[in-house]
Amino acid sequence: MTTPIILRRMDKEDFDVYSVRAIPLLAAAQAAAYGTTLEGARNSAETAFRKIDADAEPAATGQHLYVVEADGAPVGAVWFDIRQSGKEHYAYLYDWVIWPEHRGKGYGKAAMQATEQRARENSASRLMLNVFTHNRFGADLYQRYGFVTASSILVKRIDTE
Repeated sequence: MTTPIILRRMDKEDFDVYSVRAIPLLAAAQAAAYGTTLEGARNSAETAFRKIDADAEPAATGQHLYVVEADGAPVGAVWFDIRQSGKEHYAYLYDWVIWPEHRGKGYGKAAMQATEQRARENSASRLMLNVFTHNRFGADLYQRYGFVTASSILVKRIDTE
């Protein structure tokens, strides 16, 4: 049985709360993946988040931001946009997170199923996402949900002198 959750559209206040939690997680993941400083990764993450208008209509921006709620309380967040490749639409997941204190209760599976439904409602026939190589738990989880590896990004540091 799937744990009941709802995806509630984020408003500005929700987005501000989400940003406070999500930016440090994104910065740490980027710093680990790309070998950058945590400060540089945090600046990059903050810049990306400043470009988002959580109050804008998804149809106008293509951004779909949701609070994952269980029993009326926020337990996570989902953020995707709808893209097009040829005639096919797909949803690109920027973030799909259940906050650590709420994990292990079935909310993640329920949130993924709800995200798939929202993507279908927006004419998407695929979900796509990026997972950092060091995030084995995440990669394994996505594979259990039916994701397959479609490409890899390889990074090599080079001397600048």
